[in-house]
Amino acid sequence: MVEKRDYENSSKLTGLRVSFDKRIEKERTIEIKKFADWLRQRYYFPIRCNIHICYCSYFEKCDQVDWETDGAFYYKDNCLPTISIAGYPRKKSKDKDFHIQIQARMVYYLTFYFQWFFYEFEKRTDRSLRIEATKWQNYIMDEYLDDLE
Repeated sequence: MVEKRDYENSSKLTGLRVSFDKRIEKERTIEIKKFADWLRQRYYFPIRCNIHICYCSYFEKCDQVDWETDGAFYYKDNCLPTISIAGYPRKKSKDKDFHIQIQARMVYYLTFYFQWFFYEFEKRTDRSLRIEATKWQNYIMDEYLDDLE
């Protein structure tokens, strides 16, 4: 079994960092920070992963395809992996429990972080990676919401 100590020297910068656009509501940031603390207690992040919660409802994809997405996982050589998440609801009215959707997106894209770390991107199809991310999103969110009750 792989243990945390096997990865302790993989990077000088470890952990999970979350930053917010200043326009994101204070109550929403508090709930997301609680969730990030919960994740840090249960999971080890061998290379620091930066998560940015942006003040937008979607991102436009520019890679020769025009479509919208609610977040993205970025990585490149000699840079820390980064996740960007749209932190504003698409609806005109503000969604009271929108922080839960943001938390679910965090887990979805953090699954990509671990897939990247374990070189799964090179071994599997995009579809299988997305299916796995959805399964982990559902599992971890159920676990978190059960812990809140």
